[in-house]
Amino acid sequence: MSRLAACLWLIAASLLCACRSPGPRVEHGEIDLRSWSLVEDGPIRLDGDWDLWWGALLAPESLGEAPGQFAVPESWNGHAAQGRQMSGRGGATYRVRVRLDEREPLALYVQSVGTAYRLYVDGRLRATRGRVSLDRAGGVPSVRPRIVKLGGAPEDIELVLQVSNHHYRKGGLWRPITLGTVDEIRRLRDLNLLLDGLILGSLGILALYHLGLWLYRREDEAPAWFALFCLLSAVRTSTMGEILILGALPDMGWQLYNKVNYLSLYMIFLAFTFFLDALFPGMLHRVVPRIVAVFYGLLCGIVLITPVEIYSYTPIPFQIGSLALAFYALGALAVTAWRGDEGARLVLVAFTALLVTVVNDILYANQLVQTSNLFPLGVLAFVFPQSFLLSRRLSLALTRVEGLTRVFQRFVPGQFLDRIAREGPEDIEPGRARVETLTILFADVRDSEALSRTLRPQALLDFINAWLPEVVAPVRARGGFVDKFIGDAVMALFDRPGRHPEDALAAAVDMQRATEAFNARAERPVTIGVGVHTGLVTIGTIGSRDRMDSTVLGDAVNLASRLEGVSRMYGARVVTSGETLAEVPEGRFRRRLLDVVQVKGRSAPVSLFEVLDAEPEAVAAQKAASAEGLGRALDLRAERRFIEAVAVLDALCAAHPWDLALAVQRRRCLGLAENPPPEDWSGAVALHEKK
Repeated sequence: MSRLAACLWLIAASLLCACRSPGPRVEHGEIDLRSWSLVEDGPIRLDGDWDLWWGALLAPESLGEAPGQFAVPESWNGHAAQGRQMSGRGGATYRVRVRLDEREPLALYVQSVGTAYRLYVDGRLRATRGRVSLDRAGGVPSVRPRIVKLGGAPEDIELVLQVSNHHYRKGGLWRPITLGTVDEIRRLRDLNLLLDGLILGSLGILALYHLGLWLYRREDEAPAWFALFCLLSAVRTSTMGEILILGALPDMGWQLYNKVNYLSLYMIFLAFTFFLDALFPGMLHRVVPRIVAVFYGLLCGIVLITPVEIYSYTPIPFQIGSLALAFYALGALAVTAWRGDEGARLVLVAFTALLVTVVNDILYANQLVQTSNLFPLGVLAFVFPQSFLLSRRLSLALTRVEGLTRVFQRFVPGQFLDRIAREGPEDIEPGRARVETLTILFADVRDSEALSRTLRPQALLDFINAWLPEVVAPVRARGGFVDKFIGDAVMALFDRPGRHPEDALAAAVDMQRATEAFNARAERPVTIGVGVHTGLVTIGTIGSRDRMDSTVLGDAVNLASRLEGVSRMYGARVVTSGETLAEVPEGRFRRRLLDVVQVKGRSAPVSLFEVLDAEPEAVAAQKAASAEGLGRALDLRAERRFIEAVAVLDALCAAHPWDLALAVQRRRCLGLAENPPPEDWSGAVALHEKK
């Protein structure tokens, strides 16, 4: 980092020291280039003391001995000529004689002149910009650079320029005029165009890129201010150098061009201040952005409501205020970098380069150095490190978001997020929901109250956290996902199209097998009941913006929970509904009809089945042997032949005295025989409670 800073300072110092052309200079209105080869040594700036006739626009043939000389490039402001004080407004005639020994066609590269000129070469009019006049009414300003071909291979030439200005604070030949071969001058112009276009395009792309970053993540204002900074810098670049904006908009007009030029410059510093404040919150004193906004706001207001003849004086307070702001920001960045804030050192180095170009341009604008406008290069040197820093911050933020998303998915499964927040957790809003058919599984530890009474709180949590992974693994293996843990209970959902009823029942069987394996190594064996049902549910979010939860609502959820609750009463490990089994291929699971019940809130009776695959094989075989008899007893019950049903169940209970499902049905049939149901009875018994 320190080496990079040293290199930037060295480059900047070299540019600032390059104040004068290394070749011959104009002296007393003449320059001798016979020892200078425009082919081998390259183009040369015609800097020096030109002949000057102040206050007159003279034709070349009327010029005699010059009354005096005047430095070029230099504005008239604050100088004296022919014993008279010069102002920025007025007219003058310049002349320079060039002694040559060339055999190549030559050309001049005339940069902006303040603010209109006519150029004569050897007495012939060769170029004009705007319209020269000694009064404001007749003058028309124009500042676009141009190439002027001289034609042939002259030995000596006389250049005469009539210059006038009535529309700007400064006037005169304030930018250098360069002489060279046609090819070299074209190459110089093309290089300038290429550089301006490269800077303009780079800034435009960076502006769009960071605007996109801000639109993607509006909580961070730094990319927005940086995008504005790049956009304004691009506009400012287009008004400098080759003045590309006038090439694109030739009918723009003098007043509008200057307003764009000044406004873009002043707003750049405003955007820069707010960018630093957003990039390093608290680095600038809280009143600084307010002062900056007021200061540059006033300057912009003056530009907007006054003509260029007035607001062209605003650079004086602008330069003073901007230098104060720049050095304050430099000190604040140095302190921030010393503190070790992320990216502060990189910003400090880049800003130092930008500050050097700002100082150079202020000196150049006041003709204190003869370099060139370096601000676009300084901006480019500043924005690329900032772009890297902002992109790195975004990358780190995305990495953190991905990490938080992975953590979040431990609480809300990915399948759930796909339904309620496709764009990620930040897209979650309360009330977002969708309706679909799923299979719901409830699993719960039996006698959990006994565990709570006998184990200490930490031991209870350790026990539950040791058991839960064992029963969650089958859910994932079968394509399901856990919606929530309710104490030691598990609620899982299965959603594979055309497969979710089978997946859920297979997972229920696997959960029983996993619990058996857990019991084989646990100090306290547990038994679990599982209820499975398929139906229409609403899956979504509930709560408020500051506290939300995912949930699944619907009659199907309640019924699945009830099936798990009655599994203990029937002595069954897995209880499911006829609606779920209807979606499972015939023969996939061994089953036994347990009961036909009427659930509160449902009009149609629900058939309850026991999945025998979840039982130990010996138990499953005996239950399968009683399945036909139990089904016969339930048919007799539905036909109101309760005594006959009791007889069938008596025989079954005698053969299988341990079978709770048989005992439950025997008691129910005896109760129905003693208290017969209404004549319109559906054959189903009421199921009012979950447990």
